[in-house]
Amino acid sequence: MDGEHGIRFTDDLEFHTIELCKLSERPVETSAKLDCWSFFPNFAEGHEMSQFPEVIQEDPVFQKAFGELKRMSSDPDEREEYERRLCAIREENARMATADRRGLERGLAEGRATGLAEARLTALKDKVRLLERLLRRPESSDATLDLLTVEQLEQTATMLEHLCLSEPSGTGHADDSSSHG
Repeated sequence: MDGEHGIRFTDDLEFHTIELCKLSERPVETSAKLDCWSFFPNFAEGHEMSQFPEVIQEDPVFQKAFGELKRMSSDPDEREEYERRLCAIREENARMATADRRGLERGLAEGRATGLAEARLTALKDKVRLLERLLRRPESSDATLDLLTVEQLEQTATMLEHLCLSEPSGTGHADDSSSHG
């Protein structure tokens, strides 16, 4: 995001700026990786791996980086090829990260939609059973309700609600009200 203008450049890259010239302290064993990486490029040129602080010498990642640096700096054509390959790797990693993020977002959205649909279906089935109990009717089995679509369950629930409201005291038995009188 451009801080001055508020313009988003891309979601695929993130930039961090480190002023290497301000980071001149030699890393020690308790140093963070960032401190080691900040020290590495300033010190690497003209030095051997044995001259680096122990925390860097013992790290296989830094050993590999030092080897690559030595190989790359020895031949200009190889250096150019290395930079092209590195650029292609970074672009592919950015594409893959974007694809992963989009896939995850799509999967979460589909999962939420499926969960909501299942919750709605369960709620409708429970509503039908409750209304059947209020009307003192036999409750529908899971097998019976599983055969109905959401629309059919809604229609059944609406019909049962109307029956509950239209029958005296919502019991489903019209003669019950005459025996209390």
